[in-house]
Amino acid sequence: KVGTSDRAWFSSPATVAMGFGLLMLFAAQPVFWTLQTASSQVVLLMQGLLALLHAMSVGPLQVWMVLTLEDIRTRGSCLGIAYNLSSSLFGGTAPLIASAITAATGGPRGAGIYLSVVTWFSVSAIVVADRLHRRRAE
Repeated sequence: KVGTSDRAWFSSPATVAMGFGLLMLFAAQPVFWTLQTASSQVVLLMQGLLALLHAMSVGPLQVWMVLTLEDIRTRGSCLGIAYNLSSSLFGGTAPLIASAITAATGGPRGAGIYLSVVTWFSVSAIVVADRLHRRRAE
């Protein structure tokens, strides 16, 4: 079965997603710190880094969801609900929360803290889902 081997760190798409999610967790603070201190070229480079880390964590996660959910109707519903809930809860409120944190702290580093916290919840959810999947596969 795909995604149940422990032979290599990249053996499961969920493991790859967790790894890049953890990189995002630790990269968020330096990236938002550069908004105050660096030139526009460095800020653009850091934005590209965040986009790359996001793509490298979300891409394998979608593959993992498709491989683990066998019923097509369940797969479509789960992916649709997960995407729309996460987009509305986190994507829709992120500018408001980041603006409030930035105003309260006096700088954009608070938005990096928010991104780190949200990423921590995402990685935690992947860990729980992967463990449940591995138990069912045994």
